[in-house]
Amino acid sequence: MLNLILKGTNACNLRCRYCSLGEKEQVRMLSKEDMLKALSWFLEYAKGKNQRKVCIILHGGEPFLVPAEQYRFCFQQIQKNYQEMEIYYSAQTNGSVLSEEYINLILDYKIRMGVSLDGDKSIHDRQRVDMHGEATYERIMDHIRILKNNFIPVSVLMVITRYHQEMNFRFFDFLAEEKIPIKVNPLYQVGEAKRNMDLVLPDGYYGQFLIDLFDYVVRNKIDLHVSPLEELLYAILYKDSPRGCNFCASCIDSFICVNQDGNIYPCGRFSDLGTAKIGNIYTGISAEGNHMIREIKSRRSEKLAPKCIACKFLRLCYSGCSAYIFRRGGQNEPGELCKDYYMIFEYLSGQGLEKYKQYLRKRKSEIQKKLAGVKNGL
Repeated sequence: MLNLILKGTNACNLRCRYCSLGEKEQVRMLSKEDMLKALSWFLEYAKGKNQRKVCIILHGGEPFLVPAEQYRFCFQQIQKNYQEMEIYYSAQTNGSVLSEEYINLILDYKIRMGVSLDGDKSIHDRQRVDMHGEATYERIMDHIRILKNNFIPVSVLMVITRYHQEMNFRFFDFLAEEKIPIKVNPLYQVGEAKRNMDLVLPDGYYGQFLIDLFDYVVRNKIDLHVSPLEELLYAILYKDSPRGCNFCASCIDSFICVNQDGNIYPCGRFSDLGTAKIGNIYTGISAEGNHMIREIKSRRSEKLAPKCIACKFLRLCYSGCSAYIFRRGGQNEPGELCKDYYMIFEYLSGQGLEKYKQYLRKRKSEIQKKLAGVKNGL
């Protein structure tokens, strides 16, 4: 499925200490006309690639600063103009903006909701504050409750920083109780993170965090979807490549991004970095842009770094995300978190896999006992 990352605005009402956009020279928002043009361009682009199933991801900045009625107008138009297309919607929001109009929009278009939440209050409020420097945890939790009360499924995106060395893993018990899946991302040294070095992860910490989290979930039999652990474990079990753009060699075939200026990028991370612009919504992808796409794709295929070619975990990674390699100007080297991912691949392929098998055997035995008890009771 082809995904459009639609960055309708670079404006945001929070001042997260690691914001990937950094300081903004100018705050901009796509007009209703330009947004409709962006969506129409994307759907024509998808048709040209024989894609009839697409996903539009509302992103930013903070996407919910765009008026809900603007999205509704654009969605109505493309649903009418592209009836042959199967269109899905999702949103990644900071969770601090939620109106009745937005709840209705989410319900009407079945928008899958991802909310940024960096852990419990003690950690979240140290790195995700509003423009006045005030805490945001309670406000976001209130909005998550409102979404759930309206039967809207919610997932959480957590960015791991140095502060997570102090994290109490019982937060994950809470997510399991609330049936809220989570994706655990590392902090990259881009944007504001370059100026807040107290947040920067020690080398290898992200990998160790995932290992410790895996052990905690398995040991305590926590029924919780944790990405990327679940995708990695599935790939190892079935000798496949993991889902997810960080790990997929053909990620560039699945994503495209339009930002608040109407410029086109290979994905949202390139847009955040301001590199690899490949066109705009009025003229399409340029010849230079198509060349850039081929170069990005080749980095994870025929132009792999020698270290990656020799790596036993190549199929789990394919040299990692290209955006941050291009930021450093090197196209023929492993990804930024090579050591961390190697740690988790090694662990899940060995000790972690055995622990998981033991966990499954215990779960099977417990289920069999319960079924036997029910049968005897009858």
